Amino acid sequence: VQHDFDFIVFNALGGIGNGFVLPSGILREPLSALKYANYIIFNGKGEVPDKIKKYNIPILKGGYKIKQISNVEGNLINPEGRLALLSGIGLPRSFENTVLQAGLHFEKHFRFPDHYDFKDKEIIKQISAEVKLEKIDFLLTTEKDFAKLQFIDHDLPLAIVEVEFVLENVEELKL
Repeated sequence: VQHDFDFIVFNALGGIGNGFVLPSGILREPLSALKYANYIIFNGKGEVPDKIKKYNIPILKGGYKIKQISNVEGNLINPEGRLALLSGIGLPRSFENTVLQAGLHFEKHFRFPDHYDFKDKEIIKQISAEVKLEKIDFLLTTEKDFAKLQFIDHDLPLAIVEVEFVLENVEELKL
């Protein structure tokens, strides 16, 4: 496959991990692949590790921002009251940080492993019971997780968080 640019993305929460590739570490390619990159994208707050900086490749910084929140019918909402989170993603702290940076506070985060399918009815019942007990008004979830939850019978007060990635120094991108 012909391509013009190589972008390599690192998340501030995981950084380079232990420096090993999957399955021993979090990297999908060895750090030596950076020599082929045109740009590094650093997602999140924090300092770029020296092991990345030493390649002298332009670094673009950015992060996720909430674009909008909608109910299950697709109507835009402004969730107020008691909030909780529900996710099955690789970096649940990233979802938490995105919600907090938008000025929203949550009581609890129901965390599940990445790619969780939410098909266990007993777990859904437990979440529902806890949501009612805690008087949670909205259960914020990711678009990725809602794609699975929308086909499951439940009474969860879901609100779908749509995010976008915003580069802080996009003017440094030269294509």
